[in-house]
Amino acid sequence: MRGFLYISGLVMLFMMAAGPAETPSAAQADVPSASRVRKTAEKTVGIDVETQHLMEDWASEEQEMLDRIEDLSARLKQARWQQEKNTRYIRSLEEKIAGLNQQAAEIEKMEAALLPVLDTTLDRLDILVLSDLPAALDRRRETIARTRHVLDDYDADLLTKTRAVLDTLNREVDLGHTVGVEEQEIETDGGFRQVKLLRVGRIGLFAITLDNRTGFAWDRARARFVPLEGSAGDLMEAVEMAEGIRLIGLSRLPLDLPPAQTNETGPEGNSLEGREPTNGGNRAEHN
Repeated sequence: MRGFLYISGLVMLFMMAAGPAETPSAAQADVPSASRVRKTAEKTVGIDVETQHLMEDWASEEQEMLDRIEDLSARLKQARWQQEKNTRYIRSLEEKIAGLNQQAAEIEKMEAALLPVLDTTLDRLDILVLSDLPAALDRRRETIARTRHVLDDYDADLLTKTRAVLDTLNREVDLGHTVGVEEQEIETDGGFRQVKLLRVGRIGLFAITLDNRTGFAWDRARARFVPLEGSAGDLMEAVEMAEGIRLIGLSRLPLDLPPAQTNETGPEGNSLEGREPTNGGNRAEHN
């Protein structure tokens, strides 16, 4: 376009220069006209140059707009993908929330059914410990008290409460499978004595004085220690085996005590020396 306008202006100038000769008056009359043509041509060329500059600027701006359109198209595509992905995420979260709500409802039902069982089990265990052999009684009662504190803790979940009760039950079960010796003061008919206390699981609880001369056994029926005559040697051997002083061997311990004697037959006691054990006073051998 610019070249076309430039050539047109040159043609007009050539035509004006090649025209017929005129009289001086006519030539003088046409001089302003030629000047105007030249100015017009120059102006046209200037407009053409400016137009070319505008076209170049517009082309650059057009390219920038095309680049921006391409960038916005890519962002729009990404935004649509992200929207679709978020929709899937929301659907997945809604499914998980529904599943968690269902699990929470099931846990509430389980708690409603299991918590009373846990409380009842611990109450029965407490009664059993009180009626059991008085071995490590303070420690066992303390364990039950800690477990009851867990059951009464609002923030503790069902798993924690169940584990606490099961652990306490396991401790009591293990107590029946172990043998233990500890030095302790007990109350007998003759007053308080310092003895070595021998616990044989839940089978029996025995005591022997520190001089190894007098033995005692826990009488469940009377809930107290009663003296054992003629059993000090067996008790001493059993205590030494439990302490690891003596090699494991056979030990004869009086597991069943004879019934209490009445005033008609003599003073109340458990004299086992010099007679064979009866149904009320059996001896058992233990490894």
